[in-house]
Amino acid sequence: MTMAFEPYASCGYALRNRFSLERVSKGLLGRLREILGSSKSLDAYVRSPLYFAMTGRNGLYYIYSQSWNVGLLACPHPNDVSTLLLFIPFIYDRHSFRRCITAIAVDLKSGSESSLWGLFSRFDNVHIARVPKCLIEQSDLERGRVLKGCHIQREDKLDWIYPSYDISLSKSVSPTGGNLSSYRNKLNKFKGRGVTPVLFGDVPVEERVAAMRSIAKRWADNKLKCEHDGGDLAFIENELLEPYEYLASLAENPVFFIDGIFLKRGSEYIAFRLWEDSGDYAHPVSSFAALMASYEPGCSEYLHYEAARRLLACGYKEMCIGGSESAGLDSFKQKFQPIRGHKLFTLNLDIYTIANLHPMSRVYSEGTSLVAA
Repeated sequence: MTMAFEPYASCGYALRNRFSLERVSKGLLGRLREILGSSKSLDAYVRSPLYFAMTGRNGLYYIYSQSWNVGLLACPHPNDVSTLLLFIPFIYDRHSFRRCITAIAVDLKSGSESSLWGLFSRFDNVHIARVPKCLIEQSDLERGRVLKGCHIQREDKLDWIYPSYDISLSKSVSPTGGNLSSYRNKLNKFKGRGVTPVLFGDVPVEERVAAMRSIAKRWADNKLKCEHDGGDLAFIENELLEPYEYLASLAENPVFFIDGIFLKRGSEYIAFRLWEDSGDYAHPVSSFAALMASYEPGCSEYLHYEAARRLLACGYKEMCIGGSESAGLDSFKQKFQPIRGHKLFTLNLDIYTIANLHPMSRVYSEGTSLVAA
């Protein structure tokens, strides 16, 4: 079966060699998997259908222009309904990046014939998300040469505030050397504490979903006790739990290729780590969630070890563990000695400035930097 697409009805007119906008229906990933299959991005998450199913849980659009040879994915920001996120999984250099911005400028300038305005204008902000550092450097965005209507936006909510990391599975399974001493010591201390790893596929679907929800609920309760002493706690808890509730709903459907591992003590599930079993052994496997019901020294390291052991046995060599929203989480991820880090940026797209550009004007300008401080 393939993913069902619905035309973006708000456009209401035929495409005129600009952009087609199709809304990705919730459920199947076949078509989205086909689209992303041609991406050569080094950022594992933007090659992942499951990542977009999660991030685009409030609506996901495939935007494509055949004449410009530009393809984008767009979705509302999962934590800010006033912001639209644009992802660029097929853009790797300044030339394709410039072509993308020019194509958007030409379309927005076309006024009532614009394919994009009906979507973009619904939001207060339009951000280009997970832009790799190499594109920022090649486009001179850090050195004062700017793209009109496009500038760096300091990211303060999503998981690329700190770099996204790829780790070696073999090093995680057999940690040697001084750089991995902290990980190795905590791992050795935790082993033998009566915890058993259980493979995701060995747990019945209903029990699997219930275990994920129970672990997430206990994690959120503990986080609230430690970090929040005021405000609307019910709202905060719902905000913490919402992505895991959605992930649990996806775990019921085999088409999402979700695999993972639980840790269990007696009859109680205490932790889980999930990944997307893409079968692409030449690239890092994407891990999307690692959660412990409560803080227990060594538990997170043991969960990581058992997941790495499973993935290595399946034929994968590397795992993407994503980025972080906080310095503490980034520090924790660094203890696994990543083999590479991907510094990612967010760009703000000022559609009103872009719409006022003459379609054939140069997209680049020299002068005052628009880079965010």
